[in-house]
Amino acid sequence: MEADKLALDYKEDLFFKYYCGSEHLDAFRFRKFLIENITHLDMTDARISNTELTTLSKTDKRIIMDTLITKDGYQVDMEMQNTILNSFLSKRFQYYACKSIVIQLADGEKDYGKLKEFYLIIFINEDNVHLINHGTLRYEDGKQMRDCVIHIYYVNLKAINKIAGQRKLSEFEAVIYLMANNTVENIEYEEKEGMVQYMERSYEMFKADGALIRELLEEREKEFFHAMELNETRQEGEEKGKRYGMVNLLNTLIKMKYHEDAEKWLSQCNEQEFIQILTLVNDNVPYDSLVEQYMMD
Repeated sequence: MEADKLALDYKEDLFFKYYCGSEHLDAFRFRKFLIENITHLDMTDARISNTELTTLSKTDKRIIMDTLITKDGYQVDMEMQNTILNSFLSKRFQYYACKSIVIQLADGEKDYGKLKEFYLIIFINEDNVHLINHGTLRYEDGKQMRDCVIHIYYVNLKAINKIAGQRKLSEFEAVIYLMANNTVENIEYEEKEGMVQYMERSYEMFKADGALIRELLEEREKEFFHAMELNETRQEGEEKGKRYGMVNLLNTLIKMKYHEDAEKWLSQCNEQEFIQILTLVNDNVPYDSLVEQYMMD
């Protein structure tokens, strides 16, 4: 697939790592901008800890942190999730937070006083009355536990659409709008620090790198088959959520290659048809042929 015909999604996790997790100064400014607007932490002198895709531990081959930032007193992990929240993902993100605390004492020295606070920021394709939801360990009366070390922030990307319909967006809100909609056309927003322009420049640079594009497509295919494996082993109660994940991943590939949203007709297909469709997508068959063969009335 030629890069100039590819439709990138700002919610793609590998693309997100490209424009948010790189070592260069612009990416540092972008990380600082996001974290300070979401958590209000001071990110001065914060450093990126994983410039490559890295796992939480050697045994966790599939548990990969997108962007891990370390400061003297705390760590921040930002994760992009191009789907809605379900039971599987909720447990997964809680595991991320707990495992990240455990790793800090991996040397065997159980000096709990040295534990850094861990902030997990999750950008998720979810609609919600709140743009940002914050959760941590709390008592029954709502007060936060003393010296709490785990904080989780959900940034509900679709929530920005309602805000954009009511008023002019701040620069931070415009960045979220771009993540959610892949465009900032037809909305009013302010831009003081050039963050939207930075994201748009990154888009063009990523598309121009054929190796990155191939890696992205291969990663989506691996995730699709992994989702199918999980779907076969999960109990009935979670199958619906995992099947949605498979539809979402396959639809992402189709949107990238054909600029078409196929979620509606993909949701009518079975798992065997998913595999057949994936093969045809990789063979670059025309989109009309996919629709004609698999779209049901």
